[in-house]
Amino acid sequence: MAAPIALVTGATRGIGRACAAALAAAGYDVAGAARGDPSGMVADVESCGRRALPLVMDLTDPASVAAAADAALDALGRIDLLLHNAIWLHPGSNAPFADADLDALGSAVQANVLGPLALTQRLLPGMRERGSGIVMHVTSVAAVSDPRQAGGWSYAYGMQKAALHRLIGVLHAEHSAEGIRAYNVQPGVVLTDATLAAFGDDPDVHRRYGVVPPELPASVVAWLATSPDAVELSGKMVVARDVARERGLFTLPEES
Repeated sequence: MAAPIALVTGATRGIGRACAAALAAAGYDVAGAARGDPSGMVADVESCGRRALPLVMDLTDPASVAAAADAALDALGRIDLLLHNAIWLHPGSNAPFADADLDALGSAVQANVLGPLALTQRLLPGMRERGSGIVMHVTSVAAVSDPRQAGGWSYAYGMQKAALHRLIGVLHAEHSAEGIRAYNVQPGVVLTDATLAAFGDDPDVHRRYGVVPPELPASVVAWLATSPDAVELSGKMVVARDVARERGLFTLPEES
């Protein structure tokens, strides 16, 4: 039986790279789309004995998004799982609302909303035809709640995350009867380059803010992709830390 195939955006570092590796370990061949150096992702996937296909994809360029989707289908024949992880951030992405640059915001919407929607529309027909498929979005609390104070997440960031967050519920409502599953995965505060820049590398600070390694949400993504028990969560927001604890997927040192 042929291995299932995943397309992961933003797959060259952080959560995306960890998810590519976890899906490969769970038996998926992986197409990883990003602008960065794909060598680490390729090595991770191939070390699991799975096929890796690096794709160049620039979310700010609609033609690049379309070309990446077509290249994946041409090379691999189909995509069974689409993971929306990548996000394009510009210098004003975290500006206060009063200072938001509307021209830049329009470019961000093209990259972080319309680009992923176009990618989903390109891959969804094949999933529907086969009667199965999975779409996931790495969401954020910014998509569903307000910042506690000024200086939290920006309107621009929350608006873009919320747009794709809504996609998951719509896909579930419109296509679950056709075998399509859809999930919002809330990863928590994840140890990435951006987190290190914000909090530094003090373990006590990380514990205070609940920082988790990218392998934790990646373990949940792999579980959602492979477990029959995950079907009941389709259309919902899945809080990675909670599911990882409940299912014994990943144990943090303080929880051992």
